[in-house]
Parts: sequence; structure tokens; C-alpha cells
Amino acid sequence: MNWLAIVVAAVVQMALGAFWYSPAGFGKQWMKEMKYTDKDIDKAKARGMGKYYLAAFIGTLVTSAVLALFVSGVGADTVGAGALTAFWLWLGFIVPVLLGSVLWEQKSVRVYIIGVAYHLVALLVMGSIIGGWQ
Repeated sequence: MNWLAIVVAAVVQMALGAFWYSPAGFGKQWMKEMKYTDKDIDKAKARGMGKYYLAAFIGTLVTSAVLALFVSGVGADTVGAGALTAFWLWLGFIVPVLLGSVLWEQKSVRVYIIGVAYHLVALLVMGSIIGGWQ
């Protein structure tokens, strides 16, 4: 496994998430659908977001490392092959798992679409990075 590729892919995923859920991305729509207000965000910031970002980054590193195992395991040694591997993992694991949030947690379909689309783009980029560095 190429640990540099794994770390770079994780950093890129975190940057993508920061944009995706920002007001410049889909943050306003996501907040509206989740019924979050600016006050809710301010409260979260006041509690200190550093530990949450650290935990998220550790989770992202795990995702990146496991994706690298799959990419390597199927012999995906190009950008396209890495992205394709990531696509199939997204379709088989992310799409159905997140569907549960609509079915059982009563989250809106819009929240689901924002979330699964983010994971698709993130995994495609990560798979491309990892596959390209094989």
C-alpha cells in the first residue's frame, strides 16, 4: 500500500467535504433539510470543532486505507481503474446503507442525495489518486 497516496486521498476528501457542506457548496440546502439554523452551527463551533475534525480525519484515513486494499486487490493500477473500483464500492455499500437514513430515520430524500453524491465524488477522487499511484 502506498501510504502517501492514502494520506493525500484522505486530505483531498476532507477538503472536498469542507467545500461540499459549505455555503458555497450544498451546505445551505443541507442545513435547511436538516432543520439546522445558524445558531445551531454557532453552538457547535463554540463546543470546539477540532476534536470532531480529528475524528473525521481518522475515519477518512480508514476509508482511504481500506479503499487502497480494494484497489490493490483488484489490480486497479490506473486512475480510471481506481475510480471504477471506488464507484462499485460506492454503489454496493454507500448507496444502500445511506438509504436507511431515509427509510428508518425519516431524513429527507434531498439529504440522502446530497450525502450519496458527496460520497460518490469523494470516492471517485480517492480511487483515482490511489489507483494512479499504484
